[in-house]
Amino acid sequence: LFKNVTNPAIEEANDFGNYHSDFLSGTTSKIRRYNETFYFNLLNHFENNLKNSDRLIIIGYGCSDKGINNLIKKHFRSKKISIINPKPGNEVKRFARMLNARLLEKYVDHMTINDL
Repeated sequence: LFKNVTNPAIEEANDFGNYHSDFLSGTTSKIRRYNETFYFNLLNHFENNLKNSDRLIIIGYGCSDKGINNLIKKHFRSKKISIINPKPGNEVKRFARMLNARLLEKYVDHMTINDL
């Protein structure tokens, strides 16, 4: 998502260096924004939820964000984890093995309550 910048010489232009994501995505800009108040609070909320949970179900996460992975490893080393991913890549498989997580290679709409 880009913040549009109006320029008198040009009606409207995307300023690719001046944007603020509404969600954390990518590799470099995401990591730089972890300490911004909004994301810092969001990550603290996420960590508190991990502390207070005894089961984690991961859907749609590629498992390549070191910050998120560290929080999950810190709070879920010995708790139940299920990763739902119909076509898991190497990072997902590695992360599942590392945490002894149950990897369900299904689409969410093919899941049943018995899968969990």
